[in-house]
Amino acid sequence: MKHIVIITIALLIILNACTNSTGREVITNSKNVHLENAEKQELRKLELKVKGMDCAGCAYGVKSQLEEKEGVIEAEIKFPEGTGTVIYDAKKISKEEIVEASTVYSVIIISDTELNSII
Repeated sequence: MKHIVIITIALLIILNACTNSTGREVITNSKNVHLENAEKQELRKLELKVKGMDCAGCAYGVKSQLEEKEGVIEAEIKFPEGTGTVIYDAKKISKEEIVEASTVYSVIIISDTELNSII
C-alpha cells in the first residue's frame, strides 16, 4: 500500500507542470526541485525498454535505482508496457551509466532526445 501511495504522488508531480512568474514553464522532479536554470544543464530524455520485470514492484525497484544516480532528475518505469523514461543532465551522467544503473533487469535505449531546446 505504501508503494502505491508513493507511486501515485510521484505520478501527480510528473503530470503537474509549474509556471514561474515570467510564464515560462518550469520542470520539477519528484523531489519538487525546480529547474529554472535549465540552460546551465544539458537536459535529455531517454526512452527505455526494460526486459524481465514480473510486477509493479520490479518497476519501482528499477525507478529507485535510476533516481539514486546523480544527474538523474526524474525516472518513470511502466511495468505492464516494460518501458520507461528518464530525464537526466548529460553533464553529470551518461546514458550508458543510466543503462548500467539497473542491476537486475536489462535496459535498452529506444531514443535519446535533447530537452534544452524545448524548454
